[in-house]
Amino acid sequence: MKRTFRALAAALGIACLATQAYAQAPDARMTAFDAHAGAPLPIRFDLPAPAGGHNVVLLLEKLHSEVELDGETARIFLAEIDGRPGTIVRTGDSLDIALDDDVDAGRPPFPGEADGEQANDLLSVPPQEQLARRARGDETDAPDELHVWMFLHDAAGESSRGAFLNRYVSWWVRDMEQAVRVGVPVRVTLRSAVPGITDMDYHAGSSIERLRELRDRGRAYVRAQGGKITSLTKFMLFVGKPPANLEGGTVGAAIEPFGAAVASSEGHRHVVAHELGHLLGATHEDAENRFFCITNMKDSLWGAIPCRYYSGTNDGNIRRYVRARTGV
Repeated sequence: MKRTFRALAAALGIACLATQAYAQAPDARMTAFDAHAGAPLPIRFDLPAPAGGHNVVLLLEKLHSEVELDGETARIFLAEIDGRPGTIVRTGDSLDIALDDDVDAGRPPFPGEADGEQANDLLSVPPQEQLARRARGDETDAPDELHVWMFLHDAAGESSRGAFLNRYVSWWVRDMEQAVRVGVPVRVTLRSAVPGITDMDYHAGSSIERLRELRDRGRAYVRAQGGKITSLTKFMLFVGKPPANLEGGTVGAAIEPFGAAVASSEGHRHVVAHELGHLLGATHEDAENRFFCITNMKDSLWGAIPCRYYSGTNDGNIRRYVRARTGV
C-alpha cells in the first residue's frame, strides 16, 4: 500500500518524503531548472528548495516519448535529488518532483491473492463480440504510434501528477524506449475529470461490461478531441479500490481485443505495466522470478520487489505484437 507523509524536511532541504511530490514550483526554481535541463546530461546542479536552502539535483536523462497531462505537454526527467532516485516532471507553469519508494518489498499479499500467478486478470471476450468488432471496422486508421490513454478515476486519490508518473509510468516508458524498442513512438496521455469516464461506476455489473464501456467511451472521447483510433490505441482506467466485480484479491484486469484495462492503486507497483503488457501480447507464462525481483507480468510475491521491466521473452512478445500491426 502507498504511504503518504506531509512533513517538511527543512534540515534535508526537501519538501517531502517517500512518494510525495514537491508543491508547484516558484519561478526561481523553474528558472534554475530550465537553465540546466537543456544542457547535455547527466548534469549536477543546486535547485532552490521550497523550505529554503537548496537540493542537489543530478539530472540523469530525459525521456523521449511524448507524455501529456490534461492538455499540457510534459517533459519527464529521471534524476537523483539529494542522492535519492526520483522523477522530475516539467509542465507549463509547474515543476513536480517525486522521490522514489519501493514499498512493494515485503508487502503481504492481499486477501485472496495468489502467491504466484493470479488468475482472471486477462479476461476473455465472447466470440460474438470479436466478430461484431471486426464487422464494425473499429480500427480503420493505420497505427503510426503506440498511444496509451490513461484516465485517473475521480476516487483514485492521485492528486500529484509527479508522484503518479514516478510510481507507475516513467520507468515503464523508459523500458519501452530502451529495452523493448517497439519500433514506433510511444505516447501516453493522462486525463482526469472526464465526465462519463473518470466518474464511471466501475464496480457495477460485470468487469467485461465495464471494460467495454471504457473502450466505447474512450474512443468517443478521443474522436471528440480530434484523435484517431488504431489497433495500438489503448485505454486504462486507474482506480482506487479494486473493482468489486473482479475475484477477490485481483487488483487489475485487461481485455486485449477491447484494448482496455483497469488497474488499482492498491496493487503492486508494476500493476499498470502488467495490465498494459496484457494489451500488448505479454503473458504470465513468459514472466520470470529473478534473484532479487519479479518481472512485470508476475503478480506480487511475498518479499519480492518489482524489477520494473519485462522478461526478455515478453519484450519479444510485445515487439511482435506491435510490428504485426504496423509492419515496421
